Amino acid sequence: VAAWIGVESTLSSFDFYLDKDSVAMNLNKVAGLITISGFARGLSLLNENEGMDPSPVCVILEDDAQLCDRFVERIQAVLDELPRDFHFCSIGYSRPKFAPIIDYSPEIGIPSCLWYLTGYILSAA
Repeated sequence: VAAWIGVESTLSSFDFYLDKDSVAMNLNKVAGLITISGFARGLSLLNENEGMDPSPVCVILEDDAQLCDRFVERIQAVLDELPRDFHFCSIGYSRPKFAPIIDYSPEIGIPSCLWYLTGYILSAA
């Protein structure tokens, strides 16, 4: 919740860039200000959320995170598979050597133990 409040606060600081008349123009301007964002487009986890729209996400990285090659492409591949009703996804983590990862999809695995995170993806779902 605090992270989403921070995102909303940051976006509201760009109000002076936005036109008061055109929603489409505002969305284009805001999208241009946010370079790492998107929508979770995978199938819903819960049956009652079946058919829900793709969920907007916020990617949050530590200040010392080092992005891998093709980072944006890889994040997009993850977002295409993340369930629309997910809440939290770890990215760039460390785990004990023998802690198993449960396969969820070709791009997503569920670690059984985490030591630290370099970043995460939050959903407003």
